[in-house]
Amino acid sequence: MAVILCVDDEPAFLELTRSYLSRSDSYEIDLADSAEAALDRISSRKYDAIVSDYQMPVMDGLEFLKLLREQGDDTPFIVFTGKGREEVAIEALNLGADFYLQKGSDTKSLYAELSNMIDQLVGRRTAEVSLIESEERYRGIFENSGSAMAMGDSDGRVLLVNKAFEELTGFKNEDIEGKMWTTFIYESSIDMARKDFETRKTNPENAPTSYEIWLKRKDGSKRLVIASPKFLPSMKLIITPFVDITHIRDAEAGLARMNRMFEFLSHVNQAILRSKNRHELFPLLCQVAIEYGKLDLAWVGLVDPVSNIVIPEAWAPIDNADIARLRAPLNGNSPGSNSLMAAITEHRIVIHSRGVRVGDDQHLPEQVRSLGYNSLSAIPLRMQGRVIGSLNLYSKKSDYFAEDDLGLLREIAADVSYALSSLDFEDRLSQRTIDLARRVSQLSCLYTVSELSNQEGLDFDGFCARVVDALSVAMQHSNLPKIRMSIRDKIYSSKGFAETSDKISASITMSGVILGSLEVFHPPELHEPGNETILHDELQLLQAVAGKIGEAIHREQMSQELNMERAAAQKYLDLANVMIVVIDRSGIVSLLNKKGCEILGYHESEVIGKNWFDNFLPPESRETVKEIFETIIGGDISRHEQVVEKVLTKSGEIKIISWHNTYICDESGKVINTISSGLDISENTT
Repeated sequence: MAVILCVDDEPAFLELTRSYLSRSDSYEIDLADSAEAALDRISSRKYDAIVSDYQMPVMDGLEFLKLLREQGDDTPFIVFTGKGREEVAIEALNLGADFYLQKGSDTKSLYAELSNMIDQLVGRRTAEVSLIESEERYRGIFENSGSAMAMGDSDGRVLLVNKAFEELTGFKNEDIEGKMWTTFIYESSIDMARKDFETRKTNPENAPTSYEIWLKRKDGSKRLVIASPKFLPSMKLIITPFVDITHIRDAEAGLARMNRMFEFLSHVNQAILRSKNRHELFPLLCQVAIEYGKLDLAWVGLVDPVSNIVIPEAWAPIDNADIARLRAPLNGNSPGSNSLMAAITEHRIVIHSRGVRVGDDQHLPEQVRSLGYNSLSAIPLRMQGRVIGSLNLYSKKSDYFAEDDLGLLREIAADVSYALSSLDFEDRLSQRTIDLARRVSQLSCLYTVSELSNQEGLDFDGFCARVVDALSVAMQHSNLPKIRMSIRDKIYSSKGFAETSDKISASITMSGVILGSLEVFHPPELHEPGNETILHDELQLLQAVAGKIGEAIHREQMSQELNMERAAAQKYLDLANVMIVVIDRSGIVSLLNKKGCEILGYHESEVIGKNWFDNFLPPESRETVKEIFETIIGGDISRHEQVVEKVLTKSGEIKIISWHNTYICDESGKVINTISSGLDISENTT
């Protein structure tokens, strides 16, 4: 109810004003018989409007108005007087009066007009207060949300950015204030962002809730973010929060690369076990590189001891005739001028990433170099300690190989070289059998450790205990050695553990930091002459397992960080004022945000893992919606990007949802999930 203060020195007129205005249930009327009395009332109570006479003793209405305005009081003010001089009306309006109304004889019409003026002023005042409160609320969210945020006008100029945005981009508010928003958008994302900007202004219901773009940092680098613009028509502003997901994508790419390399290594070892001689081994290595390593070209080159020329022995894809014709002499003046020369002559693994220039591989035919390989690795192959050639791997992807892969590539080189040496001793079948059995045991141990590191639900203590058991089995030829693992202030040891004077050990590290150690204690006779190969192999196995433990810890740490980012992303989704649901190809719900739970009336745990169509749609709609879903999963979303469908709540209520649909594809382009954002329009359709 609006509170109105009426000021007049004529008591009868005050009562008449109270009588007429009180007929409306919208007003509460206070009376004052002088400007001085009115000031006293104003000091203790807030009014929504003031209606004041002009001619009053001591202080007239205009002096009263002037004093209020000088004190900063902006309460709406109506001058209500019997004097109709034009100069009084002009002065009143100049002093800040909102209306000037002259008293007259037609009381009913007069007070109807006064009521109308009061309604206008109270309505405008309420709207202004709401707008101020809204602006203050949005500013508080803007500065303290924790997310990077930018505020701009409808013309695309940046008005303000918060501290989190400054930290994310390196731009200070004064750097970009008043400039176009494209200042901090990376070139490759500008067209998409501009299209969304225009859609959000002209047709906001068709604008996506959020999308991914690249932000440009002040230093020229870039960050991948999720942008979620919100247009505020009442203030003609666009507020956009940005969530940095660069490290999530980097972590995902790193995990994918590591898994791919482990898969590659595993099948290299299987190829070794299946091969009876090197003529079988080399083609298998190349096939494994293409099929499991996801490489674009692989070939093995062997040095001809007579001509000192590298000649291809095997390659994949097998229809590459250019590789078959390749001949690369090793007697150049600059033996390290390309990857193959460096690998063979310098006995080291060579990695190139981010573009392979013509000069990097002068031995390759022009037809091969022109295919645009962006990453390569050359791995020296040894037999009996002598380099006989190299395994050469190529990918069109940038950064296919990383420094972290050197350990795995060394394992491949060591395993292949070991196999070559073993296969060269066909006349020592029994020894070869023993060696291979030992190697198989060690490879099985490595494979087991790799599997354990990827096993879901296995805690770190369980992982360490299983690793110790796997090592005990792999080293049984050492008369059941005693094994001890020390890590994270904990010790894990094999059954019947006891220290001896002879041992081998390997450090467990992560990013160059020593986290613990693996130790194998032997009986003294194992360290006598003649057992050097066994000890060497055991040490290699121990170092490889220690490396995998370090990698497992690294993956565990990355997984924890990824889970934290996903939790943060889930919180962001829960802030969305629309229902968001993700459904996999089989119709199972994999994500539902807080707004979706509110609409359906379910807890998140009651929805995730359930079939969307069978549980959350009314029976009469299920087949129709399933047909739409199958069309989208098939890759055709053109007719169903915007649909209106019914959903069934937990209480049995039918709600009508306006859906915006999209989908996610895997690397092959196959649709694996649909993502739908929905707005409850039930009240609009009743």
